[in-house]
Amino acid sequence: MVLLDNSRTAIWSTNISKIASNSTVGVILDTGNLVLADASNTSIIHWQSFDHFGNTWLPGGKLGRNKLAGVSTGLVAWKARNDPAPGVFSLELDPNGTSQYLLEWNSTQQYWTSGNWTGRIFTGVPEMTPTGIYPNSLYTFDYVNGENGSYFVYDLKDDSVLTRFVLGEMGQIQFLTWMNGANDWMLFWSQPKAQCDVYSLCGPFSVCTENAMASCSCLRGFGEQSVGEWLQGDHTSGCRRNVELQCSSNGSVVGRSTDRFYTMGNVRLPSDAESVVATSTDQCEQACLRSCSCTAYSYNGSCSLWHGDLINLQDVSAIGSQGSNAVLIRLAASELSSQKQKHAKKLITIAIVATIVAALMVAALVVILRRRMRREDGTANILPLLAASRLVGGVGDGRREELVSAVVDGRLGGDADMGEAERACRVAFWCIQDDENARPAMATVVQVLEGLVEIGVPPIPRSLQLLADESNYLQFSDLLPSK
Repeated sequence: MVLLDNSRTAIWSTNISKIASNSTVGVILDTGNLVLADASNTSIIHWQSFDHFGNTWLPGGKLGRNKLAGVSTGLVAWKARNDPAPGVFSLELDPNGTSQYLLEWNSTQQYWTSGNWTGRIFTGVPEMTPTGIYPNSLYTFDYVNGENGSYFVYDLKDDSVLTRFVLGEMGQIQFLTWMNGANDWMLFWSQPKAQCDVYSLCGPFSVCTENAMASCSCLRGFGEQSVGEWLQGDHTSGCRRNVELQCSSNGSVVGRSTDRFYTMGNVRLPSDAESVVATSTDQCEQACLRSCSCTAYSYNGSCSLWHGDLINLQDVSAIGSQGSNAVLIRLAASELSSQKQKHAKKLITIAIVATIVAALMVAALVVILRRRMRREDGTANILPLLAASRLVGGVGDGRREELVSAVVDGRLGGDADMGEAERACRVAFWCIQDDENARPAMATVVQVLEGLVEIGVPPIPRSLQLLADESNYLQFSDLLPSK
């Protein structure tokens, strides 16, 4: 079987040539397995897709390792949401011979393990135990360790249930089940649970922020290495310096370094630190300045230096983990001074834009409320806070599309993409958050509206809640589906 492009050039094939094409048939089984079988006896399979995983693992597929050939069948994430090229994240059985499965970055750096098989479950996945809230599991699990190979397989007791494992482009392994009522896939389990625990998710010289509208952002003094990849949601190339450090061509410091540092507080420190002897912050800083390869340092009673790329830096202030860790990032002196000027201008611009947007949004909600209260039948008195809550938070009763369509201009006659309308509603409420640090940058807004970046559920701004002081409005938490 061969896949051709529009110029009839082969871009993929099953790479089997020992069988006659007129004696072979292609069949997609109910399991989702695409097989090439003998035309006279379809139980004779020449090739099957279950032996060649992409980013998805369906029930009945055997994820493991062929000991004789030394080949593993694992999952490989897509490079980006709209780019099925192989990415840097993978899931495979431990090549060292244990029964644990590993999530890896670039096939070298492990960042999650399933733990070993006990005969019933993997030690790192206690959710597999059929007890507690799931006393009667819908699934069967089996790990086989044979002479020729080892593999794990899961299956369903009820064929009407649709499930799949997917290794997402953001490096998380996810278990999804199709919900007929919602007409969508529902996430039941994922690892790592924290998105920022994925190794090098944001690439070098960037920072990962958990639960933010955009998880990855470049450090001060750095820009995207590949703007196109970032727009597609692939941040793994990371960021590059705007201005190079004061170094000679051979990598040594020329005279007395004029490089400076800026402080980032409340962070989880990057990986691969070097410990050096220093009794003060000044000594630690000088130790870094003496090496052109040193890009950052941290001093908290002991001195840690980082050389080369900074990987896995995480801002933990947004998740309420107010730690004492601070890292000082090395920049060219000219970059740091210019950044201060840019930062002041940026703050002024943000303040002006945010004020205008917030005023327009509040005014729009008041107008919508008044128009609905003046309807002839007088029955459509949907409270603005309730409507806003449902629009940005979603409801599980099948009425979300109806609620979103209610804010679309009626002159369109219903000719509007409800998915785009819902994204616009969500991003609008992100833009008027009380905390200016939670508001997205315009570049992020564009990515969201284009559908390139997923957005989370924004909290209802306090400014809107104040409109409800004289009425019995529901709180946002009351509208969320019960767990």
